[in-house]
Amino acid sequence: MYALNIFCRKQMLPIAIFLYLLSNADSFISPPYVSRHFLRLRQKELNLDATEEWCPNEKWITESWFTQPLDHFNVSDTRTYGQRYFLNWKFIKSPSDLKSTKQIPIFLMIGGEWEMEKEWICSDGMTFMQAAKDHNALVVMLEHRFFGKNKDMPDLSTKNLTYLTTSQAISDIAAFIEGFTNQEHLVNPRWVAFGGSYPGALCAWLRVKHPNLTVGNICSSAVIGPKLDYWEYDKIVARDLMETSEECHHSTKLAFKEIRNATYYSEGRAELSRIFRIDPPLTANPNDLRMFLYMCQMNFECASQNGTQQLGRVCQMMNDNAIGRMQRVANVIDFVGCRASIYKNETTDVNYERNMEWMRNTSIDFELNFWRGWIWLCCNELGYFHTTDGNGIFGDLISLGSYVKYCVDMFGSPMSPDYIQERVALTEHTYGLPSDYNESNVCFTRGTYDPWLSAGISMSRPEQHQLLLTSKGASHMHDMYAPMDSEPADLALTRQRIREEVTYYLNSALQLEAEKINGSVVSSVPAGLLLGFWLVRTFVPFL
Repeated sequence: MYALNIFCRKQMLPIAIFLYLLSNADSFISPPYVSRHFLRLRQKELNLDATEEWCPNEKWITESWFTQPLDHFNVSDTRTYGQRYFLNWKFIKSPSDLKSTKQIPIFLMIGGEWEMEKEWICSDGMTFMQAAKDHNALVVMLEHRFFGKNKDMPDLSTKNLTYLTTSQAISDIAAFIEGFTNQEHLVNPRWVAFGGSYPGALCAWLRVKHPNLTVGNICSSAVIGPKLDYWEYDKIVARDLMETSEECHHSTKLAFKEIRNATYYSEGRAELSRIFRIDPPLTANPNDLRMFLYMCQMNFECASQNGTQQLGRVCQMMNDNAIGRMQRVANVIDFVGCRASIYKNETTDVNYERNMEWMRNTSIDFELNFWRGWIWLCCNELGYFHTTDGNGIFGDLISLGSYVKYCVDMFGSPMSPDYIQERVALTEHTYGLPSDYNESNVCFTRGTYDPWLSAGISMSRPEQHQLLLTSKGASHMHDMYAPMDSEPADLALTRQRIREEVTYYLNSALQLEAEKINGSVVSSVPAGLLLGFWLVRTFVPFL
């Protein structure tokens, strides 16, 4: 009997599980994030010297639910759901400190397209946790609607997914900030929002829509440039391989050519099934073949998104001339572990229709429902469809039309080529292009090896204190994690600059509040008294 499983191989970085989710035949959408579900694997299984217990602060963490409207934009719709959130009280010690401290710092980690886990606010080594320690801040993590353990959510039918949008998610965040402030009777709390990748985009867009709710935001690897055809992703993957090893780039290109050629005849497909442990064996079905081909490709995407150390190991494998090129790719898949599938005895089933069956499961309790939710966001608003052409190292594997077909197959109406294009264009119009982003007190961070580089901010705007920090050799969201041995040297400086930015935001808010108070004191003095004081100071200079 087949079972659903995700292979988390040794030295796998957390991106793996989600990258597979759309590797079905005619389409594949690689989510722009490292999977938080496997966050602990980043340190525990990469042999990068994790130095601390993963959740040493669990006793300080509480779990609660906040009542949110299902539809923020229809006042006649009275339906609600319970939005889950975690609080970490460690740095303020007790709830009584929260209410007795005016202008208390509150750090909000924005949840994304996954079920949030305590690890994000347990580990003191995380960059924003270090900043929380600096300022005795309350730490909050807020789950995204339709993901995780929110209460009373409707199922994930296409009709209900119309409430899964970025605008609803941002309104959730805004309502939570205001509601929590009132609920706890806080006096002028100083909120700082944090987010990475897609939550990094929400982090940035929160400043667009609600600039007065936070004093500043830290947005790591924020993908704020919705784009239908995101061909740049695999161009950057190819560049990363070339910078790691020119020989590796060349051997990878030849390997994918051999694999593609082998799919054209029965003996070649039988050989591929043996090498890659495909069960049932590959047939001439073009959908299943494309699914298999992208399973091969996505492991190189994973490695690129994971950074230079894993890329170096991948290139060592691809440069191993003692074995055939197709076997080298199979070894890379086993090493990176970027494989999720219906499986039996660790073999992979690449049948399109069987895999599509999971993706059409609309149950809110289905353990893989986050896949369906994330794909909806891509099809309905964000795009980010990774296309390839015949000139790249992976060959002509997947077209834009393949993605569109996948959206239609999964969700039915209203999906269509025109609908998807119009929706992505609307998102771009709503939030603007990355080059037009003009909000104050926002710190963007990125790594030079991140395939999502071109979907983010590319310059600082000092005049409104909008800062871009670039870490050479780092990749997706690496600056958010705890320091590790052998990581790019720039990350230490980036983390320090992040903490300095947080300090600036908090101190600026205090200064602004003090100026308001002083201004109100002056304005409350009778005008006659002020005039008399001015006359005395003017005509009695020695007073």
